[in-house]
Amino acid sequence: MTHPTHGGKRDGAGRPAGSGRIDTSEPLTQTRIPVADKEAVIDFVIQRQARRLARTPSPAELARRYPGTVMLPAADAPRIGVPLFGSGVRAGFPSPADDYVDVVLDLNSYMVDDAPSTFMVRANGDSMTGAHIFNNDVLVVDKGRSPSSGDIVVASVEGEFTVKRLQMDRGRPVLRAENPAYPDIVPTYDQEMVIWGVVTGSLRKF
Repeated sequence: MTHPTHGGKRDGAGRPAGSGRIDTSEPLTQTRIPVADKEAVIDFVIQRQARRLARTPSPAELARRYPGTVMLPAADAPRIGVPLFGSGVRAGFPSPADDYVDVVLDLNSYMVDDAPSTFMVRANGDSMTGAHIFNNDVLVVDKGRSPSSGDIVVASVEGEFTVKRLQMDRGRPVLRAENPAYPDIVPTYDQEMVIWGVVTGSLRKF
């Protein structure tokens, strides 16, 4: 009896796992669709994650939901003018020219670009020390800014809040720590991930 030398399953055949445009750790299924609709379906799946980025409540609503965690800039905060010297700070002897004040800096307008879309949260932990974000820092977050790959964001994954750097990998969002001791957070397609906003600044008192 002879055995066929072709057909059937071949070891190593097919595309390597995770090398396609759509990658997921969940089980996959085959579905037949018209060839003309292939790109539209792929784009729909990729954009499904992106649409989650905008589904966040307003800063005022976040502050009501999470008192003590989310803080808002004062709506009627007065301008606070602080002298800003024109030259940089040196470790050596001061120069008489350093007595010249270049501008008066208002700290409120410097830290907050758009007050209605801005809120603040306090960092907890050391997962972002590589980005100079340390435990107990107050982070300034702009909800009105569209998040892009490479931005530091405040996100919620299945109700757990975190501050991480957003990276897009083949259309999927990845939340990456700035500390090698922490693994990436890669939400699966059935997990709820919401981007609260983009971190635009950090406040720390010594």
